[in-house]
Amino acid sequence: MKIQKGRIVIAKTNAIWGEYAKGEIGVCHNVGIDADCEVRYGIIFQKGLYDSFAEDQLSDNPAPDNCPLHITDGYCKQVEKFEFTTPEELRAAFTRGVFDAAFKGGDGKGPQMPDLTPLKSLAAPAFPRLN
Repeated sequence: MKIQKGRIVIAKTNAIWGEYAKGEIGVCHNVGIDADCEVRYGIIFQKGLYDSFAEDQLSDNPAPDNCPLHITDGYCKQVEKFEFTTPEELRAAFTRGVFDAAFKGGDGKGPQMPDLTPLKSLAAPAFPRLN
């Protein structure tokens, strides 16, 4: 499934390497071509970690399946114009708050956020506190 820069996604699983957690919101910040001439979508998540995904890793179905990301109807126009050339620039942009609008909604300044009610089952599990 194809998406454009600014599209809001939600992680349906935990990342193997910890880039995102189940239920975490992300935004597409880059669309590019990899060395194998395949389209890749760069997604940055709320905690500032990022990864790239192939089309077959994106789904508009919120139910758990083999796709790690759910594409929502949410969109953040501010991210559409974002450009970077290095991972350091991406991290610096996150620190400056470039993506904040993608992770905030409902105040008229953020993106058009989707209804997340059907996704409550995807929320990250609560972990017991260790003393």
